[in-house]
Amino acid sequence: MPTSTEKRCAHCGKEGSKRCLGCLGAPEHQLGDAGETVYCSKDCQEKGRAKHKYRCKKLKKRIILFRVGRMLKATVLAYREVLFPINIKSVELRNGTLCFDYDTQAGPELVPFPEGLTDDKNLKEAALMINQCEAVPHLISPLARHFFPAFKPMALIRFDLDVIPVIPVQMSKELEWDPMHTILKVILKDESWALDLTGRQYGYPEYIQPWGQYLEKKWRKRGAASLQCIGPYRMADEMGDLDEVFRLTAARPGIWIFRNATDRFARRHFQAFAKSRFNELSAKELLRGTDEEFDKKVGEFAGEVKALMTKFMQNFEQIP
Repeated sequence: MPTSTEKRCAHCGKEGSKRCLGCLGAPEHQLGDAGETVYCSKDCQEKGRAKHKYRCKKLKKRIILFRVGRMLKATVLAYREVLFPINIKSVELRNGTLCFDYDTQAGPELVPFPEGLTDDKNLKEAALMINQCEAVPHLISPLARHFFPAFKPMALIRFDLDVIPVIPVQMSKELEWDPMHTILKVILKDESWALDLTGRQYGYPEYIQPWGQYLEKKWRKRGAASLQCIGPYRMADEMGDLDEVFRLTAARPGIWIFRNATDRFARRHFQAFAKSRFNELSAKELLRGTDEEFDKKVGEFAGEVKALMTKFMQNFEQIP
């Protein structure tokens, strides 16, 4: 009688322990749909390859999707650590509320995120992502053009929704916090995922979830206006959010015009870096490897982005 911990060969049904490493550790879209595939021998694995091929490919896409999301999120955090749009004075969790205080009298410069402001990694990430959901899809587009083809999504669609914060947010009175949130819907043939790179500002640690599960937990249902399909995600629109800000603030030039121009120069620099750094093959290579190898790659690439943008800002500040 087999025990509950024994695994059965996917080909012959005998007890086995040889796992398919290609899809090992894939995330679940529905409960129990990503269990390990086990074989008793190399011979059975080869004989069962044709039957397992479709499922393995499907689970591999999920793994790559999660890695793409993690790489993009790490890139945004690294970029914003160097070029932060507001002078932040403090961030803390106070009586169950996430409190942000900014120096609203500061100048128009994009500034580095203050070192030592908080030792809490989650609070720092929340601060870096505050009010960034509209900017992030544009900011990541130079990388998205190379990373998203790695798992061949059928569609990428932008949505705005009224989100339910796990932790209430309180900001300086002079600044507004927008509860409408921008995410991407990633469609992989017969399953859909929500890609939310800035959800930490609302207390959500997950950056990818099954679409239905995401809406069930995070969408504040207030009629049709609380969930709006913006349209296909355009990965060539690096400046879309800046164009909109410029349109809204052109009548009152000053701080916003200066900051907008600085951000444009920075994004063009980042765009040139992505274009020279990646092609489809090099992007796929960055996403390969064991979990430990990928962890190292994420850290190294984030460091590369920080060094790149730090050097840019140093040179930019020297321009008369």
